[in-house]
Amino acid sequence: MCKTLPLIAGFSLILCHALTCRLDAADPIALSITSLPNAFRIDDQVISGGLPDGAQGFAELHKIGVRTIISVDSAKPDVEAARRAGLRYIHLPHGYDGIDSSRVLQLAKAITDLPGPVYIHCHHGKHRSPAAAASACIAAGRIDHEAGVEFLKTAGTSPDYQGLHQTVARTQLVAPNVLESLVVEFQAFEAPPALATQMVKLQEIFDSLSLTESSGWENQANLNPTQQALMLKECFDETFRDDSSSNRSAEYIQLLNRSLSNAKKLEDILRSGPTNTTTASRVFREIKSDCKSCHQISRDVP
Repeated sequence: MCKTLPLIAGFSLILCHALTCRLDAADPIALSITSLPNAFRIDDQVISGGLPDGAQGFAELHKIGVRTIISVDSAKPDVEAARRAGLRYIHLPHGYDGIDSSRVLQLAKAITDLPGPVYIHCHHGKHRSPAAAASACIAAGRIDHEAGVEFLKTAGTSPDYQGLHQTVARTQLVAPNVLESLVVEFQAFEAPPALATQMVKLQEIFDSLSLTESSGWENQANLNPTQQALMLKECFDETFRDDSSSNRSAEYIQLLNRSLSNAKKLEDILRSGPTNTTTASRVFREIKSDCKSCHQISRDVP
């Protein structure tokens, strides 16, 4: 009996410590570093934030002990600047429409196997990187599911990005042996989707917007016109930043810029309350017209 009590007491201490660690992991800390926008420390090994602001940003990462950077943005990482600061860059990009389950596994593998602490970033640090960090930490068992969902609120991830929220909501703990057996060749740069792939994505959004326009810009089934306009804007923005402007004509860049501007305008119109259907439809027609013009100069020529 006397021997049993110390064992029970010891086990209780271990259990309390484990619960305390889990509680701490579920309570992210804002770093408040100017050159690391919207940066939050999820636990002692994982930080989520925005694109490091030049040399100062990389220096700050080094200063707080980060050893590996994971970019989930589609833009090419500044690998050389990171290297000068003694940091390794890994590129695992994903979109605003959600994170594929295979990518979640790769992210979980990265935060488990690569030297930490790890800094996961997108462009602004508000939407894609919080979703990536939360889903990776859930899959790797670093935080529980509830904490992952809560972190999106803490980081300011917009509810309009339904795919990102759905990714975190459906992510489950992955068995350690599954992660251990997973083979991933981490690269400093992963080529973004081909322009043709982006065009397919844009067409799907256009089809969804056309459907809601036909009903006076009202919600249709699972389609929310404001959210679709947001996705259109992000898709144009990704295309603009991904596609090398040096290989494109000035007219192409001008049309893409105007489409991005009009997509933002369409989102604002649809978000502003009772929708001015005439104005929304006019802006949508302008976007489609510019896309047609772009196809004529860039796609439909030999």
